[in-house]
Amino acid sequence: MNQKVRQAPFKERWRYTSAKKAFNLNLDAMERVPDFRGSTQPGVKISDKPNQRILELTSHKVINEKILMISKSKYPVSIEITEPLEKPLEITYPSTCAPLFVFISNGVSCQINEYFEGTGDQYQAIWLELGQNSTLAHTRQSLIEEVNEWKYLHALQGQNSYYELHSHNVGGSLKRHDFDVQLAGDGAHFHLKSASFLSESRHIDQQITLNHLGKKTKSTQVINNVADSNATATCNGRIVIDNGSSKADASLSNKNLALGDNVTFNAKPELEIYNDDVSCSHGATISQLSKSELFYLTSRGVNPAQAKNMMARGFLNNAVSGALQEASTHRLESFFPKI
Repeated sequence: MNQKVRQAPFKERWRYTSAKKAFNLNLDAMERVPDFRGSTQPGVKISDKPNQRILELTSHKVINEKILMISKSKYPVSIEITEPLEKPLEITYPSTCAPLFVFISNGVSCQINEYFEGTGDQYQAIWLELGQNSTLAHTRQSLIEEVNEWKYLHALQGQNSYYELHSHNVGGSLKRHDFDVQLAGDGAHFHLKSASFLSESRHIDQQITLNHLGKKTKSTQVINNVADSNATATCNGRIVIDNGSSKADASLSNKNLALGDNVTFNAKPELEIYNDDVSCSHGATISQLSKSELFYLTSRGVNPAQAKNMMARGFLNNAVSGALQEASTHRLESFFPKI
């Protein structure tokens, strides 16, 4: 199912994050296998032995730059999911770990939860391959501010596959998230919800490339960011509709809320369409808290600082969903300015 990924030029992808700093993050622990829970249930096979399938995948330029080098680590881990899973497969990264290659068989439904819990700089790469008629519910929780990280996710979807991705994040000194998703099979569906909170002077850069390749494919993306003073949040959401992807349906919404002063939002929704028979929409908003809504709350006895927090939490929580919704909401709210 290998397909060509259309990407923006290198300089454009790295306009808002130092490529040099990202490339130089520590890779010393790259051979480490992450911690797994739910890996002993029927239908899960994990191996760190050489795998011809992985060699074939990484022989093609899925993405350039150093991330390709990560995919060619001496210690890649393959995860085969061959039966519907009764329990989630949970993956915890205490540091930079070996890249993961997840192969989901035809007709299989499963849930994967990822936790980025390390306290040191991290690279992490995961490849996902969804077979025909498969379903994946995937949640990623990256809620430690003191870590510099560069995470890469590549997903290749087969015919009539369904992939929902929930991403919950906080900013840091350097946080870079790359997503490359290919709706290769006819009828493939992809749905992303992402919520990020940036404390004062923190940074996050999300680069999303979504390629519609098959016919009657569908995607939705809801990305909400809340940032405090002097923080910088970048979201480049790029949707490409291939010339053979008739009846494609794609939408992207990126909403950004500034809590303090001198906040920078780089919001770039993009559409690149090579087929006339499609339905596409995209939009981005940058705003501050509504004065009229604040007045409404304060006029009814709510403390002004508490009213601001309530509104900001409601805005962010609109994009928090998935299996870790409750836990992620609690941790995200703990980063909000104290009243």
